Amino acid sequence: MTRHIEIGGTPSEIGLAHGQQLAAAIASTIAIYSSSFNLAEDRIVSEAALFSERIAARAPALGEEIDAIARGADQPAHWIYALNARSELMAASVGECTAVFFPESGVIGQTWDWMEQLEPLFAVLTIHSDTGHKLITITEPGIVGKIGLSSAGIGVCLNFMGAPARQMGVPIHIVLREMLAARSLADARRRMDDLGAGRSGHILVGSAGQGGFSQEFVGALASRTDIDRQPFAHTNHCLQLTVSEEEVRENSEARLTTAEELVGEAAAANLDTVKQILNDASHPTHPTRRPYRPQSGMIIGTVCTVAMDLRERRLDVRGGAEADAPFETYRL
Repeated sequence: MTRHIEIGGTPSEIGLAHGQQLAAAIASTIAIYSSSFNLAEDRIVSEAALFSERIAARAPALGEEIDAIARGADQPAHWIYALNARSELMAASVGECTAVFFPESGVIGQTWDWMEQLEPLFAVLTIHSDTGHKLITITEPGIVGKIGLSSAGIGVCLNFMGAPARQMGVPIHIVLREMLAARSLADARRRMDDLGAGRSGHILVGSAGQGGFSQEFVGALASRTDIDRQPFAHTNHCLQLTVSEEEVRENSEARLTTAEELVGEAAAANLDTVKQILNDASHPTHPTRRPYRPQSGMIIGTVCTVAMDLRERRLDVRGGAEADAPFETYRL
């Protein structure tokens, strides 16, 4: 069964509960990324300090939450900041994740393809803010947000994209949590507009009935495309920006072709449709639902599959890459 915690209150109360309830899993996650970053401890300390400054300037409440996670988990704060900036610190070129969105029905979802060690560790967080806003996010222990949906009917998905070097902007996981904090699609667009550069990845933002948008970041570059009526799919190469992505291109293009074909053929647009598309393993080399295989010095595969109905405020998640494993349902 997926690890699930329900937490709430002020940013400090949310962070403290997160750290206390996931303390052992946070320690395991730190151990995984300590090896993956391949950076000396003093380098982690110095870079985490820079990310701390950027987060405090951009989203001070999330800085408070991160500091409280560290206290609750009895971990050095620099390591919790490093976890929240793990995509920027790694800057790896790894093909992972297929995301789809049907804007007219407000259903959205993705595969999260990443390191095998994280499958038993990922968690579902239900967060009740003291402002009355609520959200559900699937994330790595110690990280404030990733895939999820909110009580405002906003849903977010993430596709990793490679970067030429480590990035030092506001971390993409902080951006994902900001999208989940948005009170409307217009608010999400506004928050995205003034981010600046310094991260790499694709963020898919959907709403319960007003469409959505696709935001690509690659280092100093950024581009957004609005999504109105047509179903949408994205994998791990840029559809808007022009950059070199040779390491992931073949895999990413193959998965995108499959997803776009299945989206176009869909007779209905509901949670079952999203699950069927993300469950596809028809491509002999580059399936959407991916078994764990060596890639870029890691063992990469589908850690979980997420399907969300934004109108119903419902999130379904299935851990691992087994086609017949059951989904678990969480609601706001």
